[in-house]
Amino acid sequence: MTVAKVHPLNRRQTMVVVYDIEAAASAVPSTVTSSKPLKRMPHLFAKVLQLPFRSDKDVEVHETPECYMFAIQHSGLAAEDVRVQVLEIVPGAVKVVVGLLSSSSDENQVDCWRFRLPPTTSPEATRVEYSDEVLLVTVPKIEAGGLDRLA
Repeated sequence: MTVAKVHPLNRRQTMVVVYDIEAAASAVPSTVTSSKPLKRMPHLFAKVLQLPFRSDKDVEVHETPECYMFAIQHSGLAAEDVRVQVLEIVPGAVKVVVGLLSSSSDENQVDCWRFRLPPTTSPEATRVEYSDEVLLVTVPKIEAGGLDRLA
């Protein structure tokens, strides 16, 4: 059985694409086996910052030669309500989780604000401050000499 689909490009031309479903189905073997062993892919995001807000929250990101700063307007918090956890997901992959003590659930949130930190950052030294209804998260950068030592 042959199926044809017509895709109009513009008024002067018409492109016709023909699919032969039976020939394509018979070309694929019923069981696919591979003689190559699977290799573990390196972790794509080695350093991630996660904030306790929805992914559509407005966050100002500022980069200076010394650090990255994330500023979030949020009212109703106390300075002692904010905490920082640095979690090692797998060896070499670190996630910095900024959380609120007032939140009742510590389960992983799917729709939360995340930022991939570059390799030049030091997530272990992350600081959080809250004043004047602004939550400020500061992630310092590694010094130029420190980055050479890591390589």
